[in-house]
Amino acid sequence: MTDRFSILRFAVGFSALVLCRSLVSQTPYSAEIDSLVRRCMDYNFACRFDSALACARTIEETLPDESIGYVCAAGVLQSMMIEYATDQWEQEFYGSIDQAVRKGESRIKKQQDLSWNRYCLGSVYLYKGLYRGKTGDLVSGVIHAHRGVKLLEKAFSADSTLYDALVGIGS
Repeated sequence: MTDRFSILRFAVGFSALVLCRSLVSQTPYSAEIDSLVRRCMDYNFACRFDSALACARTIEETLPDESIGYVCAAGVLQSMMIEYATDQWEQEFYGSIDQAVRKGESRIKKQQDLSWNRYCLGSVYLYKGLYRGKTGDLVSGVIHAHRGVKLLEKAFSADSTLYDALVGIGS
């Protein structure tokens, strides 16, 4: 169980790092939002989950039509469930994923920031796939992870400078 826990913790942390790293130069957001996302990820890595969730909620409130705040919240909630070996926040985790998907798909339909929104959607589908696999629902986990990879491939196809999508695809 310890090895499995370590691998999952690494995968979540690595995914969060990829998301955070991509914010350096490739997002459509203001410097203020980029800073909030970076802080959210820093707090998440430091297991300061309350602070990380507060950052995610601020992003959600500041950008109510965007998926990024919900992507951040889903990543933090997944880290919490892995860190504490509980499913206590599962409903909130799935709620964040559902909101990220709704917001991201809406923006994609409107042709807004296609590569970035596909990247965000791909990330949450990978979070969902990883969690489903961790909880024993391997078929659903593979299906969601596959969907996430396909979205990351589309993101990279639309913007060949979005190298972090390749990292997500590879992981």
